[in-house]
Amino acid sequence: TQAIKKSKNARIIRVNYKNPLDAWFNNNPINFYESFVILYKKVSGNFLTQEDTKNETKWEIGKTVTHKDWKPELEECGKNKFHACCKPIFCNEFRNKQDDKYIAIKVSKKDLYAWPNPSYPHKIAFRKGVVLYECDAEGNKIS
Repeated sequence: TQAIKKSKNARIIRVNYKNPLDAWFNNNPINFYESFVILYKKVSGNFLTQEDTKNETKWEIGKTVTHKDWKPELEECGKNKFHACCKPIFCNEFRNKQDDKYIAIKVSKKDLYAWPNPSYPHKIAFRKGVVLYECDAEGNKIS
């Protein structure tokens, strides 16, 4: 931990985490439990992402989605992983079409991957997750 004095009454405290996943948990407002977290993703009106590509994925409520080519360490953006955000509203940076919906996904902590010094600090990679429900931009379940 390092404190940088900015003025008489203000300091910036930088914490040096050894594990990028610990940094991600500490720097994001996340709903997490002992062995899993609830993350959010934005999908099409038909619950699809990457439509009309070889990476098209269906995010069906109640189903488990598993990435078939899990290699998140290769790059922060692009293929080889699924992406989600700590809050639904942050997903707007990656997708924003007229009929889009937000979904909540339950992901085991062992299936997460965080990058050191990420370009998108609210985004995280995951290998497998259970699609729980459709939600609004605040994460509230839509019946």
